[in-house]
Amino acid sequence: GGGGAAAAGGCAAHAALPEAGAEPAPQQRMVVEIAYCARCKWGLRAAWMAQEIMNTFEADLASINLAPSMEGGTYRISVQTSPGARPAVVFDRKVAGGGFPIPKEVKQAIRDIAFPDRELGKCLDKK
Repeated sequence: GGGGAAAAGGCAAHAALPEAGAEPAPQQRMVVEIAYCARCKWGLRAAWMAQEIMNTFEADLASINLAPSMEGGTYRISVQTSPGARPAVVFDRKVAGGGFPIPKEVKQAIRDIAFPDRELGKCLDKK
């Protein structure tokens, strides 16, 4: 069955998280925004990328925002590393000449902007 830690009101993954005091303060966490063309129906693609980013940076995120745009062809990922900081563009489909980024490249770019000294793990750090 589905007993264990989940039945006790928690989950095994939660038990492995750092203590609450070890987490960065919310104002020190980054904000990621994925702006996407609503007319192109790219919301699901944006949500999938958001999930990929959350899987890697969950403890570092203040929020991850999905921003539907009526501007045709929009698919832009940006990261704001601190309040008041100018967001850095991680990917812009219009600048890239079309196409969509792969999650590994997006995660590496976010890491390079927000945490240049951090490793992402053996699967993601290979260039």
